Amino acid sequence: MKAAVLFLFLSAVVLSCAHPSPKNKEDRGGVDVDVHREKGVGTVVGAQGHGNVWKSDDGRTRVDADGNWQRVYRGPGAGKPTYSGGVRLSHTW
Repeated sequence: MKAAVLFLFLSAVVLSCAHPSPKNKEDRGGVDVDVHREKGVGTVVGAQGHGNVWKSDDGRTRVDADGNWQRVYRGPGAGKPTYSGGVRLSHTW
Protein backbone atom coordinates (compact mmCIF):
# COMPACT_ATOMS: atom_id res chain seq x y z
CA MET A 1 0.00 0.00 0.00
CA LYS A 2 2.84 2.40 0.80
CA ALA A 3 4.19 1.98 -2.72
CA ALA A 4 0.79 2.76 -4.29
CA VAL A 5 0.28 5.88 -2.17
CA LEU A 6 3.80 7.02 -2.99
CA PHE A 7 3.15 6.37 -6.69
CA LEU A 8 -0.04 8.46 -6.65
CA PHE A 9 1.68 11.29 -4.80
CA LEU A 10 4.64 11.33 -7.20
CA SER A 11 2.27 11.20 -10.18
CA ALA A 12 0.45 14.26 -8.86
CA VAL A 13 3.77 16.09 -8.43
CA VAL A 14 4.84 15.20 -11.98
CA LEU A 15 1.51 16.35 -13.41
CA SER A 16 1.71 19.66 -11.55
CA CYS A 17 5.30 20.21 -12.70
CA ALA A 18 4.41 19.44 -16.31
CA HIS A 19 1.93 22.32 -16.30
CA PRO A 20 2.65 24.30 -13.10
CA SER A 21 0.32 27.29 -13.31
CA PRO A 22 -2.36 27.16 -15.98
CA LYS A 23 -4.31 30.31 -16.75
CA ASN A 24 -7.55 28.36 -16.65
CA LYS A 25 -8.08 26.83 -13.19
CA GLU A 26 -9.99 23.86 -14.70
CA ASP A 27 -6.74 22.58 -16.22
CA ARG A 28 -5.05 22.18 -12.86
CA GLY A 29 -6.14 18.59 -12.14
CA GLY A 30 -6.15 17.04 -8.71
CA VAL A 31 -5.88 14.06 -6.40
CA ASP A 32 -8.69 12.66 -4.23
CA VAL A 33 -8.23 10.17 -1.39
CA ASP A 34 -11.13 8.39 0.33
CA VAL A 35 -11.18 6.06 3.34
CA HIS A 36 -14.48 4.68 4.58
CA ARG A 37 -15.94 1.59 6.21
CA GLU A 38 -18.66 -0.39 4.43
CA LYS A 39 -20.76 -2.81 6.43
CA GLY A 40 -20.16 -6.37 5.24
CA VAL A 41 -17.17 -5.36 3.11
CA GLY A 42 -14.43 -3.77 5.23
CA THR A 43 -12.38 -0.61 5.21
CA VAL A 44 -12.17 0.76 1.67
CA VAL A 45 -9.17 2.92 0.79
CA GLY A 46 -9.13 4.60 -2.59
CA ALA A 47 -7.29 7.31 -4.46
CA GLN A 48 -7.70 8.89 -7.85
CA GLY A 49 -5.87 11.58 -9.74
CA HIS A 50 -6.29 13.47 -12.98
CA GLY A 51 -4.59 16.30 -14.78
CA ASN A 52 -3.59 17.95 -18.01
CA VAL A 53 -0.30 16.60 -19.37
CA TRP A 54 0.00 18.77 -22.49
CA LYS A 55 -1.94 21.54 -24.19
CA SER A 56 -1.26 23.16 -27.56
CA ASP A 57 -0.46 26.87 -27.76
CA ASP A 58 -3.89 27.65 -29.24
CA GLY A 59 -5.64 25.49 -26.60
CA ARG A 60 -7.53 23.39 -29.16
CA THR A 61 -5.58 20.16 -28.65
CA ARG A 62 -4.82 18.62 -25.27
CA VAL A 63 -3.70 15.42 -23.58
CA ASP A 64 -5.12 14.51 -20.16
CA ALA A 65 -4.21 11.58 -17.90
CA ASP A 66 -6.07 9.94 -15.03
CA GLY A 67 -5.73 6.97 -12.74
CA ASN A 68 -7.32 5.35 -9.72
CA TRP A 69 -6.46 2.77 -7.09
CA GLN A 70 -8.67 1.00 -4.52
CA ARG A 71 -8.21 -1.72 -1.90
CA VAL A 72 -10.35 -3.21 0.87
CA TYR A 73 -8.71 -3.93 4.23
CA ARG A 74 -9.89 -5.89 7.29
CA GLY A 75 -13.15 -7.39 6.20
CA PRO A 76 -14.82 -10.01 4.03
CA GLY A 77 -14.00 -8.01 0.90
CA ALA A 78 -10.29 -7.70 1.70
CA GLY A 79 -7.96 -8.62 -1.10
CA LYS A 80 -5.64 -7.35 -3.76
CA PRO A 81 -5.90 -3.76 -4.95
CA THR A 82 -7.65 -2.74 -8.15
CA TYR A 83 -6.29 0.04 -10.28
CA SER A 84 -6.68 1.62 -13.68
CA GLY A 85 -5.41 4.54 -15.69
CA GLY A 86 -5.92 6.24 -18.97
CA VAL A 87 -4.81 8.92 -21.36
CA ARG A 88 -7.23 11.06 -23.37
CA LEU A 89 -6.43 13.08 -26.48
CA SER A 90 -8.96 15.73 -27.46
CA HIS A 91 -9.14 18.33 -30.21
CA THR A 92 -11.67 21.07 -30.87
CA TRP A 93 -12.39 22.13 -34.45
